[in-house]
Amino acid sequence: MSPHLNPRRTVPHPPGRQGNESIHPGWKKRLLLLGGGLLLGLFGLVLLVTPRPDPDQLWQEAQQSLKAGRIPEADLAAKRLSQLRPPTDADLMLLAQVAIAQDRTEDALSILDELPNSSPLRPQAALLAGQLELRRDRMKIAEGKFLQAIELDPRLTQAYRELIYIYGFRKQSEEIDETFRRLSQLGPLTANEAFIWSLIRGVQWSTEEIVETLSRAVEADPKDDRSRIALADALLEMTRFHDAEAVLSPLDPSLPDARAALGRLALERGDVPTLRALLADGPDNHAGIELLRGKLALQFRDPDAAVESYRSALALRPNDREALSGLTQALNQAGMQGEALEIVERLNQVNALNNLLNELPSFDGNPGADRYLELGRICETIGFIPQARTWYQNAIRTDPFHKDAQRALARIGGEPTQVRDIETEDNEID
Repeated sequence: MSPHLNPRRTVPHPPGRQGNESIHPGWKKRLLLLGGGLLLGLFGLVLLVTPRPDPDQLWQEAQQSLKAGRIPEADLAAKRLSQLRPPTDADLMLLAQVAIAQDRTEDALSILDELPNSSPLRPQAALLAGQLELRRDRMKIAEGKFLQAIELDPRLTQAYRELIYIYGFRKQSEEIDETFRRLSQLGPLTANEAFIWSLIRGVQWSTEEIVETLSRAVEADPKDDRSRIALADALLEMTRFHDAEAVLSPLDPSLPDARAALGRLALERGDVPTLRALLADGPDNHAGIELLRGKLALQFRDPDAAVESYRSALALRPNDREALSGLTQALNQAGMQGEALEIVERLNQVNALNNLLNELPSFDGNPGADRYLELGRICETIGFIPQARTWYQNAIRTDPFHKDAQRALARIGGEPTQVRDIETEDNEID
């Protein structure tokens, strides 16, 4: 057999390689380790030469994206920011704003709650939280947030306006008056604010709008007693007695506000025994209960008791038209016509103010300095001095050289300073 055809003949190979093997296992492992080390080295070199993102610049970019409505970009920037540093107070506000823009209300509220009370951003966080709660109709919780914001920063004017909105729907005239007083101390009010403040019963809403809005509030927060009572009063105005009774049924009748609301329902139904029982041990320092006592006394021809009750109500709620009207009737029944005429004059002034205010929407948005002066004089006459001051200031704002308005303002005290532009002041959730 030819040696060249011997199938067992082998060809010599270099040391370390045998047959058809490509790489010895030991060498293969060494090469993999070497290659991995080179890759890690290259990656580290890239990290060294690549600049680390500036967190503050990233925060600014996120804010710009938010303002431009580029929410996904703002969200991405906020997430990258959270990877670069522990969240600062400003970072938390950014995350909350992104959550608000994405309609993640619960997440936004949770983030806002992380801000400590010592943070300069805490008042704004409380304001935002209140606006979020108000947007989902939880008026009682929103009210608490706005009050917290004011406690932390009494200069946060938007929080006062949000409270006035809530109190207007609930017809909480005393709270509206106090809130406007505090707001007016921060600077002159606009004509629109003066209009709302000067209304004797507070902000005016249609009954249907009150029922619709407060029904949502009670459904969202069944423990919101103030909204529940205001809803029942609106239902009474629509003679929906059964619905009003159902709304009031969860209330504790021992509470003065609840007792007064139940009393109004009993009065409208003509249920005198229930009304007497509710008033028997009711407090003496509650305007609503005193008004009911006055009405009941008039109904049973007891003018002296009616006069006493209506005077007590007026002491608690000055210039209340219902109390003035009832007191006039009681004084006439008691034979005190002279004093009754004085109350009638006072009532006429209150009605004149309300009538003049109701005409304002037809004045093309700018009634003029003379009209503002007229409103100020009526307010001054009936003792609404802070409201009068606001009208005089608006008259001077409209006409800086209006001498009568200048004299009136000087008479009651006040500076004709520039009125705030409420359209551009403070942040608000739409």
